[in-house]
Amino acid sequence: LETIDVPALGHTYASVITSPTCTEDGYTTYTCSACGHSYVAEETEATGHDWGTPSYEWAKTEDGWSCTGTVICANDEAHTVTETVEAVDVPVDATHAAPGKHVWTANFENDVFEIQTKEGDAIPQLEPYDGYYLLGDYNQWAIDENAYRFEPNPEDPNEFMLSCTLAVDNEVKAAHVVKGEADRWFPEQGDNYVVDAGHAGIVTVYFSETRRDDWNEFGGFIFITAPIHTHTPELVPEVLPTCTVPGTVAHYHCSDPNCELYNGFFSDET
Repeated sequence: LETIDVPALGHTYASVITSPTCTEDGYTTYTCSACGHSYVAEETEATGHDWGTPSYEWAKTEDGWSCTGTVICANDEAHTVTETVEAVDVPVDATHAAPGKHVWTANFENDVFEIQTKEGDAIPQLEPYDGYYLLGDYNQWAIDENAYRFEPNPEDPNEFMLSCTLAVDNEVKAAHVVKGEADRWFPEQGDNYVVDAGHAGIVTVYFSETRRDDWNEFGGFIFITAPIHTHTPELVPEVLPTCTVPGTVAHYHCSDPNCELYNGFFSDET
């Protein structure tokens, strides 16, 4: 008998395309209609999410506000991300010139969401600056929260007083302020007082609307005390006695040579 080879028929493949999704790769499956053999080829990467524009919704809570962010994938509406955060109050402080306001700020962990803010209740404007002030170049002559304000002297109803820190060569002058504007200066005409070394430091300043001759050194309407001395402790090591010279225990004295405690005992080491 003679064997006669019959050529193979060959596969007849049909293709099925599986499109990529946001998270899964795509590919094409080829299957033979005769024998069922199949293989996968032409793989394509996952598309990744295409997040649209997030939407935000605010909700009142017991302690303030919360904000919920929601975003939908443009490739598949079934894919959504939602995050709710408690907002933090970051107020804009009121000033003497303008009211403030509460600003609730929502910071999300997911980068797909942006910081959101919501304005809350207004904070009333502070009362305008009024009264007597010691103005000067220590704060560029500004009438603000850094300006030194006189208060009534409890020991003299005709005087005002304040404690402040002045530096050598500071220029100062007393003023009457109404709604943040100086309407009178003391003296009205005359130079500013220039602080000298004897009146620099932590001082008490007195003011009177009536000019006083014994205050002429300062322009007649203010009087500045000598600065308050603050001790600066410095350790003096122990000195052992000798046969002829007594010693000293370790102690602290004031490091200022002009202080009475420079050569005295400020305290024991302990």
